[in-house]
Amino acid sequence: MSAPTKPWFVYLVRAANGALYCGISDDPQRRFAMHRSGRGARFFHTSPAQALVYVEACADKGAALRRERAVKRLSKPAKEVLVAGMGTTEDAQALRKTDSMEDPGMHELILHHYPNSPFAEKARLMLGFKQLSWRSVSIPSVMPKPDLTALTGGYRRTPVLQVGADIYCDTALIARRLEAEKATPPLYPEGLEFIVSGFAAWADRELFQHAVSLAFQDEALAQRFAGLPAEALQGFLADRAALFSGGTLRRLPLVQARQQWPTLMARLQEQLGREIGDFLFGEASLADFAVAHPLWFLCAVPATAGLVDAYPAVSAWLGRVRGVGHGSHDELSALEAIEIARAATPAPLPEGEGWALEGFEPGQRVLVAATDYGVDPVHGELVHSGVEALILRREDPRAGVVHVHLPRLGYRIEAA
Repeated sequence: MSAPTKPWFVYLVRAANGALYCGISDDPQRRFAMHRSGRGARFFHTSPAQALVYVEACADKGAALRRERAVKRLSKPAKEVLVAGMGTTEDAQALRKTDSMEDPGMHELILHHYPNSPFAEKARLMLGFKQLSWRSVSIPSVMPKPDLTALTGGYRRTPVLQVGADIYCDTALIARRLEAEKATPPLYPEGLEFIVSGFAAWADRELFQHAVSLAFQDEALAQRFAGLPAEALQGFLADRAALFSGGTLRRLPLVQARQQWPTLMARLQEQLGREIGDFLFGEASLADFAVAHPLWFLCAVPATAGLVDAYPAVSAWLGRVRGVGHGSHDELSALEAIEIARAATPAPLPEGEGWALEGFEPGQRVLVAATDYGVDPVHGELVHSGVEALILRREDPRAGVVHVHLPRLGYRIEAA
């Protein structure tokens, strides 16, 4: 006679800031105690676990994993239905459908990325900082990326954020979408908006350019691709050569990057020494995540890790930034993400935010492309030009009608 299956549980824990974390365990009380002590999920690193507010028994671990996925897909109000004891998960699912009908923009956050991408790490840290739940779609690190470009229309850079049938390209724009999703904690602290966005733009270009040159030196590449066939490295280098061709950004000579790196690190260390708080401008902001991701990339292999470790204040700061974690996420297939886009309707266009774009009219067929690197254009119908973003409507045989959001700064627009 086989032993009875041990039950598992889905649970919700409320953080001090009101956010709800969903997890599974065979002992929710023990797991909650771990969250309280800081030994559980990274979700609670910036706002501690406060109360175990919901527990649901499942037949086994597999059933608990399936139920966890269902609960994580719920909107915050729907999760609160469970917490209040007002109904079952099915009731909450019904509320979620009602929420979606009332607000067509209410969809899950889906990040298309791959683990070793520096800019994807920037996005993952921003999601963790915001304590947001999201779905993870793994994409290839090199072209072709047919499932990604079905959504973007040609944009190939990593990462891409999908919210239903709205596709957000470039982490500069993804940051603003996450700020709209959840205002606190802010990526752009009040009174520092221009400084933070300008500093982040500098880091995404200047600091990243130096880090790429250093990371692509022979010893670092050998360590990064250790154990893989030579063809994998050759394919990667060929793909990156294509990525950095045709734009204004050029590969910085290695000798120049080595000569200038100490200056960049000395300035960063000086800034950290000036601030009273633990981050670049006192409180954590977009600037921290923009500076962190090139350094995280260098720390991945011993050949370049010393370029960060040699600066104790910078190394300690990077540890604090990485400590925010990546939030709560689960896996989603690329085909599922495409189907979500196809079943969804793009969110209503922003009201009262239109900004004149000289020479172009709403409804005009255009192409938009980055100017620095990854200059593959996106073709579509210009449906909105805002202060920060351009929105193109396009239709794909697989993804249906989508709105592709691209930054206004750093991108060119031409009549198609």
